[in-house]
Amino acid sequence: MNITITRNLLHEWYHSGARTPTDVRHLAAERLGLQLTAEKVDNILRDQIPLEQWYQTRIMQVIKAEYPDAFVRKISAGVYSEKGFPDILTIIDGRYYGIEAKRPFVGKPSPNQVATILKIRKAGGVADFACLPDEALEVIKNGIGEH
Repeated sequence: MNITITRNLLHEWYHSGARTPTDVRHLAAERLGLQLTAEKVDNILRDQIPLEQWYQTRIMQVIKAEYPDAFVRKISAGVYSEKGFPDILTIIDGRYYGIEAKRPFVGKPSPNQVATILKIRKAGGVADFACLPDEALEVIKNGIGEH
């Protein structure tokens, strides 16, 4: 019997609270009866979890669908961009929302990203990290609730 751990299954596990490769390893054993090495889990995550751009695109799509009048833009990283700035800039009813997309299980915030998000919050904006589109919507909804 050949069992494949797919992106969809990993996203399902992420939704249920799994956050680390170790969590994936435990769930594979518990739910699928698979005894995986840490190296095998790392390979599965590298193969099945799309690049950050994939998540950025989907996050932007759900924000635009949920808030059709919002201003939503992808902030491009490059030699002339400021390091640590959130990937997705959104303005809703005059309020700034910054979403830094990360790959589930493997994406880690940089110190610059953490510092920038804290500065945005201090200035009155809303900013946070999100792996999946529903997390990004939650960031926005919580920010609207604060406003």
